Amino acid sequence: MLFVDPLFFYFFAVVWAGHWLLSSARSRIIWLLVASYVFYGAWDYRFLSLIIATSVIDFYLGRRIAEAKNRKVSARPYLYVSIFLNLGSLAFFKYCNFFVESAAAFLNVLGLGVHPHLLNLILPIGISFYTFQSMSYTFDIYMGKIRPEKSLIHFLLFIAFFPQLIAGPIVRAKDFLPQLHRGPRLDLNSAKHSLVLILVGFFKKAVVADLLASLIEPYFIKPGAYNGVTSVLANWAFCVQLYCDFSGYSDIAVGCAGLFGYQIVQNFHFPFLANNIRDVWRRWHTTLNTFLRDYVFFPLGGTSGGLYYRNVAIVMLISAVWHGPQPGFFVWAALTAVLMCTEYYFKTGSTHQEGSFSVIKAFAVFNIVVITIIPFRALTLDSSTTILRGFFFLGQGDQQLANSRLALVLLASAIVHLANYRLRIVERIGNSKDVPFAFSYGAAWMVAFFFCTWSENPFIYFQF
Repeated sequence: MLFVDPLFFYFFAVVWAGHWLLSSARSRIIWLLVASYVFYGAWDYRFLSLIIATSVIDFYLGRRIAEAKNRKVSARPYLYVSIFLNLGSLAFFKYCNFFVESAAAFLNVLGLGVHPHLLNLILPIGISFYTFQSMSYTFDIYMGKIRPEKSLIHFLLFIAFFPQLIAGPIVRAKDFLPQLHRGPRLDLNSAKHSLVLILVGFFKKAVVADLLASLIEPYFIKPGAYNGVTSVLANWAFCVQLYCDFSGYSDIAVGCAGLFGYQIVQNFHFPFLANNIRDVWRRWHTTLNTFLRDYVFFPLGGTSGGLYYRNVAIVMLISAVWHGPQPGFFVWAALTAVLMCTEYYFKTGSTHQEGSFSVIKAFAVFNIVVITIIPFRALTLDSSTTILRGFFFLGQGDQQLANSRLALVLLASAIVHLANYRLRIVERIGNSKDVPFAFSYGAAWMVAFFFCTWSENPFIYFQF
């Protein structure tokens, strides 16, 4: 059930109406929990047991950590169990067949003639997100940042809340659980802002991302056949597609949560308008980056004692492992780590003030990001080399895509993105008076439906 599928809007409308018709806080929590499990089970009901088991185990481990007399000693085994179970389940589904194939290949080099038997594994959707979310709970209790949740029902909803369950944002217990105890809050102004976010997310995904995906897919199947201009446009387009696809999901998630009266953090903050690489990754998928910062980078020493380079390398390695076993993810992570360390060494990676940036610098940084993401998108490392050569007009092909249409979509996206950054158009629409808001909002949906491709492409980060 995709966020841009008409079926989801029917599902959401029923759940939303039921949520606000119920009078007691507990009945609303149970209603949302059941709806969340229905939403998740609609994809594959067999994995409901996994997410429930993860939630229940970490709920009770959190209690044991808090009850331990010596948190640094006697509580540590419970934390290790949480880490092992969460990362173990994630590694099993993502890396089991990879390790089996790698071991068989090594044994075959030794002449043992091994034929591996691979498991027919399906990656549980959203597992990379809800395992990190569940782990953050036990981490925070261990570090004394929060107290353990008393209600199992509340904790189950914290993990399974359907707007952000599949692809984030990764929500922290300290931010979400107090809202469940306080109760949902929704006024007309916050409802309008939430509705605008849902519209913006729909437009990003169903119009821009899916349109770009259809335009550039032939290029990535056979990149060596296309000329340099096409290569540049296609790689620019993929970067924009990735951003619109992922941030579009996050916008819809934040908007849907807001309509239920709960606030979750935004996951993207205009990353392509950053003036340096480090600032790009402060603005991109912020909940994963802050998770790695708070639970890996800072515990390892942060920037103190010249540890920055080592810690950045470790964080980026974990980020690559989180994405999956494909070599391109590790090349992307290594390139990004080198760039971030280079900036830090030359003291050129400071964060610029909000609202102040250089178009030239931002465009240069955007192209650097495009180059680092090439291995992320390419099917193989050989294909990455071919794409990179084409990007610098060193390819041999002469074919082209619908370049004029591609360039027009990219230009329009850049203008709208920059205008929203400068003028805060989305915020202005949300703050407009009721009647103008209703007319402009309805008209915007008509435009979105007119340009929507209805391609039913899954969100890119569903695979993670």
